[in-house]
Amino acid sequence: MEEFLVKWVEEREERQAKEPKEPEPPAKGKKGKKKAEQPKEPEDMTHEIEQGLVAFQTLLEYHTDIAFDFFEAWSLRNIFFIPPEFEKGRVVVLPHYEGADLGNTSSSGGSSKSEAKERELVEELDELRKRLDEQRRLTRLLNRALANSKAAKRRADKRLTQIVSAIPPESLPTLKTLPKQLLTLYQTVSALPPVEPSLIQPAPSTNSQDSGGGSSIALSGTGKREWEVGSSGYVNWAVNRLVTGARPSTTGNKDDSPNTGSTWVEQMEQVTAYVGSAKEVKGALEAFAAKHEDDNMDVE
Repeated sequence: MEEFLVKWVEEREERQAKEPKEPEPPAKGKKGKKKAEQPKEPEDMTHEIEQGLVAFQTLLEYHTDIAFDFFEAWSLRNIFFIPPEFEKGRVVVLPHYEGADLGNTSSSGGSSKSEAKERELVEELDELRKRLDEQRRLTRLLNRALANSKAAKRRADKRLTQIVSAIPPESLPTLKTLPKQLLTLYQTVSALPPVEPSLIQPAPSTNSQDSGGGSSIALSGTGKREWEVGSSGYVNWAVNRLVTGARPSTTGNKDDSPNTGSTWVEQMEQVTAYVGSAKEVKGALEAFAAKHEDDNMDVE
């Protein structure tokens, strides 16, 4: 290529030397006049020719590379037939594939080994991807936990500052000893034996449960009513009611008010005795109903 270009340049110079030179057009402006006054030297012409040759050669090489790349892409993408004699002799080989074994092995043992190796590589790649995902997930969790711990530390510092500012400095030594004393008290109470049930029996109540609205209800040591503690509590409560109901009246007078020692049913009987007996009340209701029916008939 270079020899051809050099020969072409030499022939062009000889041809230009034989041909008569045409008069150049008159120069215009100051720059044109200065350029026309300066004669061109042979060295400048040679330098320009060399630059042109280099640029032309670079352009040809660039187009050659593009054409070769297109040829390589087409040959790899499409079916490219190579005669068997060329394939055996390894005549047609790309430069970057020179020395590489790209042919399929005829023996089944070689193919099985390559497949096993490829399978191992794929499994190893999957395992590495899983580890990478786990590491990323762990990093996110650690960053979130770190942010939460920092926020909790800021809140704790803020509360500590508020508490320290609210408590006078002389009370701090006393407050420091409280946790130890509370722990000692808790250990002492935990070491005590259990309380016997007989010690927590409720005291008998002076008033029954169903007495007047101002009567008090005896509570057991567990905070429940007597009849809610259990079978023994219910028995004690029933016995106390019977004993209280059987006591005679301490006043000794029979007035209109119900006795303080009587039960609620007895009190109701004493109150209804002022109105009349059950038969009298029933007869009064029947008479009132008959009179009401007669009045309705008269109106009609």
